[in-house]
Amino acid sequence: MLRSLLDFELVFQLEGEDWFEFPWLNGGISVKEGMIALIPPGALHSQALNPNSKHIAIHFDLQANKALKPFDMIQAFRERKAEPSDIVLSPPPITRISYADSSEDLLIPMLIKPAQPEIWRDRFMQLVDMWSLGEQDLLGSQMKFISVLTSFFASFELKNVSMQNSAEARIKEFLAHLSAMPLWQPWSVAKMANYAGLSESRFRVVFKEVTGTVPRAYLENLRIAGAARLLRETSGRIGDIAKEVGYADQMSFSKAFRRVMGCMPRDYRSGQPYETNIGKKKAV
Repeated sequence: MLRSLLDFELVFQLEGEDWFEFPWLNGGISVKEGMIALIPPGALHSQALNPNSKHIAIHFDLQANKALKPFDMIQAFRERKAEPSDIVLSPPPITRISYADSSEDLLIPMLIKPAQPEIWRDRFMQLVDMWSLGEQDLLGSQMKFISVLTSFFASFELKNVSMQNSAEARIKEFLAHLSAMPLWQPWSVAKMANYAGLSESRFRVVFKEVTGTVPRAYLENLRIAGAARLLRETSGRIGDIAKEVGYADQMSFSKAFRRVMGCMPRDYRSGQPYETNIGKKKAV
């Protein structure tokens, strides 16, 4: 089952071996006993879990969003599945942690093998015990959790990367990610900005400088271009194609299609003349 998270997830592999698939990277990581995986917010992924394996997963939010409740941070797409590619991403993927008021980014590997996994097992089990006793909101428990996080970040070499003049590179990196994602994946401008590690206002400005259009128009063009390909190359129902490219209903899809392509989806499929608006600049 494909899913994404609103917060960070740390996964400690107690026994056996599990697989995390990242469709947008066309591969995955194998998490073996004693290893720790870090899954960042917004990273579309699926888990292939071995029935004989065991792991502990803990969630945390570096932005201290107290509105996030247990399990609400998991956005699962139950009707969407990803087939494991068996392609091991080596070296493991890197995730980026950014703050709007910071001059640097922090790059962190999404898979590490700690030198003393038995110590990490004890640390994670302490957190499980806190949760089982309902003590996770106590000050002492939160301090203990902060200690675990501090130990995690101190357990490998962190790489600081200057953010100076990097906003354009971030947008291009995000666009490459966006083009590899399923078109039905929901995106808000805030979520796009968060993934790119920029404030929403900064993201909007640099995005238009790079693409010549605003984020929502770019996403609409991307989805309609994908829909046009499906209309040309498949005999799928228009309503099904609408859902495949991220529209909740056929009416909203048809309006967007006509806005971008200059004709209705049915007319496009039948080969009637049309004038596309894809690539034309639009006002904010």
